[in-house]
Amino acid sequence: MADHPSIELFKKCTEITGKSYPGVVEAIPEQLGCTAFFPGGYGLWLEEENNSPDTLPDFPVNGVMLLADIFDSYDAYCRLHDEYHLNNNVRCSNIDGRFWAGLRDIVKKSGCGFAKIFFSNVYMGIFHCEKTYFHKKAKINKEYIDSCNEFLLQQILMQQPKLIFAVGLKSAECLGSLFNVQTWKNPSIASMNGPGTFSDSKTYGDVQFKLGYIADPTYPVNENKRTYGDEEGRNANVKFFTEALSLSNIS
Repeated sequence: MADHPSIELFKKCTEITGKSYPGVVEAIPEQLGCTAFFPGGYGLWLEEENNSPDTLPDFPVNGVMLLADIFDSYDAYCRLHDEYHLNNNVRCSNIDGRFWAGLRDIVKKSGCGFAKIFFSNVYMGIFHCEKTYFHKKAKINKEYIDSCNEFLLQQILMQQPKLIFAVGLKSAECLGSLFNVQTWKNPSIASMNGPGTFSDSKTYGDVQFKLGYIADPTYPVNENKRTYGDEEGRNANVKFFTEALSLSNIS
């Protein structure tokens, strides 16, 4: 029996991050059976009866890919790991934090089904330092960046998404470089409020998709500066998410 696509991707990403950036980033040792972004979790919206490898929900082919920057720190992963194995609950405390709570609100108000989304990251692994230091070091490690870019392309081929959302400026910058979106290469809160918030169709292999930007809901000071059309803040994120789904023919 073939592995579920999320498990197959996890095995591949472990090969990448296990050797590319020792001392700063390491591979995640285990995919957890709670709802969490890939690769720390399966990247799927889980229910109580479908959080084991042989009962996972269908992979959302031709759906939405939601990309954050990196899963989390080593310490945060260990806390989630211990919490999950203590109660085996698909809803752990991470789901109540600002990041997940904001995304859940945006997705729910847009009318998009959670089952249509693959929740993933542009950078693989977990980091052993402050997050700002990680991003500073990652930029100058070409081998690590190239490995993550190559793996992101593998994720795209596996899911064949119609729409990819960058959540936050760091993931937008990565996608801008990878797919040559000029306005995304050095993004700012202000620049991502303009026409560049939604890209023309991109193609990789046989997969055609659109790129869109969502202001990271973790930081209200940033999300509150988000504008789209006549909306601001969270309402702007919701309006853009909703329209991007429609323009990508995702119901």
